[in-house]
Amino acid sequence: DAGTYVLRLTATDGILSTSADVTIIVITPSPPVVDAGPAKVIAFPAKDITLFGHATDPNNDPLTAQWTLTNGPAPVRFSAPWGLATTVTFTTTGTYTFQLAVRDGTFNVTGSTTVTVNSASSQTEFYVDPTYTGSVETGAAATPWKTLIETDPSSSGRWRTINAALAAGPVIIYFSARNAGTDSAEEIAGSVRVRRTDKSTNRLTLDGMSRYNTNDANPSWVDYAGASRMRIRVTSGCCLAIGWYSSLSGDGKLDYVTLRGFEVTGSSARITWGGS
Repeated sequence: DAGTYVLRLTATDGILSTSADVTIIVITPSPPVVDAGPAKVIAFPAKDITLFGHATDPNNDPLTAQWTLTNGPAPVRFSAPWGLATTVTFTTTGTYTFQLAVRDGTFNVTGSTTVTVNSASSQTEFYVDPTYTGSVETGAAATPWKTLIETDPSSSGRWRTINAALAAGPVIIYFSARNAGTDSAEEIAGSVRVRRTDKSTNRLTLDGMSRYNTNDANPSWVDYAGASRMRIRVTSGCCLAIGWYSSLSGDGKLDYVTLRGFEVTGSSARITWGGS
C-alpha cells in the first residue's frame, strides 16, 4: 500500500546493540497527462503542418510518445512520430484525426486532435512581388502588390482589403519565393506587420515559399518547391521583420494566422507573434 514506512536495522553483539532507521515512501502510481493540441486548419498548396503535443508525469517517470493517424482520407507522413512535436505531410484534402499515445512504463494514455486540409479554391488569394515593374497594384496575381511594409502609406488600405476578404473566408498572401530570372531569394526591405482586424476564425496565411512570379513585367505565378524563400530585411530599429507584437486594441483573431516560409535578416531581425 502507499504510505511512509520506517525500517529499523538493529545489530547486537550480546552486550551492546545499535540501530539505524531508513524511511521509504511508497507512492501510488499516477498516469501521465496528455494533450495532443488544438484542432488545426490548413489549405493547399500548404502540404504540411507541425503538431505540438504536451505530456507530463506526476511521478516524474520517463515518458515515450507515439503519433498515429487514426482516421483520414489518405495516408500521411510523420517527420518524427516518436516526438511530442512532429511535422505531418498531407497529399489530399479532408479531415484527419491524430492520436498521441504516451507511456510511462505502467500506464498508456492517449489524446487526439484533428487537422482539416482545405483545397486552395476555398481561399481568397493575394500576391506580393517587390520586383514587379508594373504601375497597377491590386494584389491580384496579374497586378501584385510590391510590398506590405509598415512604412508604405498604401499598406493600411491593403490591409483593409485583406480584412474584408477574411470576413468572407480564408485568405492566403503569396510572397514571391524567388527572383524571376534566377533561383535566389526575393527581398523586401522593411517590416511586414500583420494588421489583422477581422474577428472571424477564418485563417490568414502569409506564404513566402510556395509560389513565385516568373515575369516581372507580365506576372505569371507558378508553384515552387525549391530552397529560396522571401527575405524580409529589417533596415532600421529592432526587431520585427514579419509578424506582430502584443495585440493592439481592436486587433482580430491573431491565433488564426500562419506565417510560412520566410527568411529574415538585418538589425536583430525576428519573426514575432502573440495570440489574441
